[in-house]
Amino acid sequence: TYYGAKTTSIETRSPVFVRVKAETLAEMITNASKVYIMSHKDMDSDSFGSCLAACKLASALNKKAKIIFDPDSIDETIANIYKIIQQEYVTILDYLLHPREALNKIDDDTLLIIVDTQYQHLLTSEKLFKKAKKIAVIDHHRRNNDAIKNYQFLYTQSSASSTVELIVEMFQFLDVDIDITPIEATWMLMGVIVDTNNLMYRVSYRTFNVLSVLQKYGAEMPK
Repeated sequence: TYYGAKTTSIETRSPVFVRVKAETLAEMITNASKVYIMSHKDMDSDSFGSCLAACKLASALNKKAKIIFDPDSIDETIANIYKIIQQEYVTILDYLLHPREALNKIDDDTLLIIVDTQYQHLLTSEKLFKKAKKIAVIDHHRRNNDAIKNYQFLYTQSSASSTVELIVEMFQFLDVDIDITPIEATWMLMGVIVDTNNLMYRVSYRTFNVLSVLQKYGAEMPK
């Protein structure tokens, strides 16, 4: 039984499917002049965690990525994380870029990766989206006719627990070493925990595989 939509969420991603998606995204990242990663307004745990995961993926491919981050458009949890970053993990500030600054730096070869949403009106910066020529979308929400259409890469799976799950699952299919610190892995884990209501909703064996990967990086269950 399912509620809230006309179709149920069906598991469709096989290992081969995920590998193809991972390799296609990796090629787009490698060929881009720079990589920007953006989520939705009022950034939450899953959107921040998935931005961070995508950023680390790009870094492993020797491409410096930036997370489009507006301190005035984040939820309470991410506001607390931002304070911790400013006090204890200042190097992570290098990952963050304000939308206004990104608007001045984006060029035709910039890849804009949109995570945890696929609707223009929900984006942190619609202006940045309109200026981007190369767009990739990764999301775990259902897609309808209002969703973004001018993309070069689309990976949506409504059966997934979170967008963090979709991105971290790609790690194993790329022949690169992805460097993630324990605190970064913990923040990614938090995205899964929050979106599944403490692993009570929309959880599959794939979710636990991703949790295992994050634990190997030193993630700790948020208290």
